[in-house]
Amino acid sequence: MIQKVYVACAKEESIKKISSSGGLFYLFAQNVLHQQGVVYGVRMSEDCYKAVYERVEKEEELLSLCGSKYMQAQMGNTLSLVKKDVEEGRIVLFTGTACQINGLMKFLGKNYPNLYCIDVICHGTPSYKLWQKNALAFEQKHRGKLSEVNFRSKVTGWSHYGIERELDRKKKFFLPMGLDEYMSLYLKNYALRPSCYNCKPKREKLSHITLGDFWGIENVLPDFDYQMGASLVIVRDKQGQALLDSIQDVILLEEVDYEQAIVYNPSEYESASKPIQRELFYQDLEELGYANFLKKYTSNSLKIKIKRVLKTKRLK
Repeated sequence: MIQKVYVACAKEESIKKISSSGGLFYLFAQNVLHQQGVVYGVRMSEDCYKAVYERVEKEEELLSLCGSKYMQAQMGNTLSLVKKDVEEGRIVLFTGTACQINGLMKFLGKNYPNLYCIDVICHGTPSYKLWQKNALAFEQKHRGKLSEVNFRSKVTGWSHYGIERELDRKKKFFLPMGLDEYMSLYLKNYALRPSCYNCKPKREKLSHITLGDFWGIENVLPDFDYQMGASLVIVRDKQGQALLDSIQDVILLEEVDYEQAIVYNPSEYESASKPIQRELFYQDLEELGYANFLKKYTSNSLKIKIKRVLKTKRLK
């Protein structure tokens, strides 16, 4: 069920810069923490090889939860922790993919007025194994240890984002989204989980709010301040509307039609198509060796462009 649809972004530029799109997650989370609440979100592990769920009670811990992580997040005992928090009366904000939120709601068995769930528009989730192979190869090639990864760096702007990898807290490397091997395999749908090709939660979302990038906003609202990011906000019930109203003083907000909002973001309602080679993809990842695996699944022209960009886009 959809109540209202908006385009929105944080008024503060610094918040947009640390976010994948318009900075709404940070503001929602900040508001909940100011009420002595708890926030659940996803961060990268210390070795940057996995995405993991984190429970946060302090605002200074929010930064690691900002930004998209393009792999399946490990939940551990997160569902049990959420249940304990909401039953103790804490205000809880839980963010994740629609399938994770649907799983949480079914685990809890009932709605809680102090639990707010926000799902992100999801293209699909790869296994962390592909990213781990990519990360190890990158470390070996550049003789360093990954210390930070930003899958949605805005070094060249929101609409031209890319991956920024940091080695040893010193050197940073940036690749545009279309030239990165990992993102190329992800966007070609090779790496997704089997269930992502027939995503049931797209037909029934149990979240209060859905957040995503408002792609194509220049064609819908060209005067909106979208250069550093604009969020598509789908409010699904009164509880979600109350959550959005709680941050209205710190955001730019305009209501839009649902049909306009999703024209350039079909992942809101449509599952990814399954490539013919998907059945062998992860088997090849294990058996071929990473270099030979890339030869099979990425083009030579992509690899040539990557080498050029790494030379010219290295950040000091």
